[in-house]
Amino acid sequence: MATGVRLTLLVTRPVWAGREDLFAEALGLAAANTCVDVVSAPLQLLHPLSAQAEQVLVQAIREEQGLKPPEGDWLVATSPASAQALGELPLLLSHLAGRQPALRLAAVGESSADALQAVMQLRPTLIADTVGDADTLAARLSSLPLQGARVFILEAADNRPQLAAALQASGYRVLRLPVYTRAPQAFPSLSRHHQNYWVLLSSSRLIGPAIEELTRQQIAPEGVTWVGHHPAIGEAVTRALPQARWVMVDRLSPSTILERMTNHPAHS
Repeated sequence: MATGVRLTLLVTRPVWAGREDLFAEALGLAAANTCVDVVSAPLQLLHPLSAQAEQVLVQAIREEQGLKPPEGDWLVATSPASAQALGELPLLLSHLAGRQPALRLAAVGESSADALQAVMQLRPTLIADTVGDADTLAARLSSLPLQGARVFILEAADNRPQLAAALQASGYRVLRLPVYTRAPQAFPSLSRHHQNYWVLLSSSRLIGPAIEELTRQQIAPEGVTWVGHHPAIGEAVTRALPQARWVMVDRLSPSTILERMTNHPAHS
């Protein structure tokens, strides 16, 4: 790393409204003696459901469970936030936990699996792969001889229907459980004269909002370095910004991200 050169990492991961960004705080602590300045810049604020909406979901599950007996039950977390949201909904959590030990867990990615296990206190969990995506999980579940099994999908209210549709096409009975909502959030004020911005993405759906926020603050999106943990995110960055620099890490941990940044040849 050239002497005096500092990098600024914008952490765009969604955060729960009214709470601290613990991931950005951990990154900031890890970066204290490095050339990286960490800025919490969530592009979405998360909100758990109201008590009234929670009761509606519980009733929907009761009605589904009153239908013909399935071959088995799966509970799927589509993101760490979906599992965390379940932990904020005591009535729903109690109802689902009462299905144990027959209830099996699945998750899109390792972080989602860890969060779901922490909330449900149940093992084992089937995960898509190390970093995970919905298509991989759907393929894994669809390969099992469990046609007619029931799947409860924990997700955001605005999640796309692909996972549910793929599982239904494979013979699963699917009930989508929208356990939290997302609201857009603006970046903090940034200096457009700074030349060493890195933007950390945890989801491809954040690329468009990040581009809009950078453009709004007169920072060229093609001039920043984009970093994430999944090839699909990199592909989406390249489609949106063919000239932009994309850097991939194998996991979203502070040490992995910071090591990749400080050792990247473009900034050495």
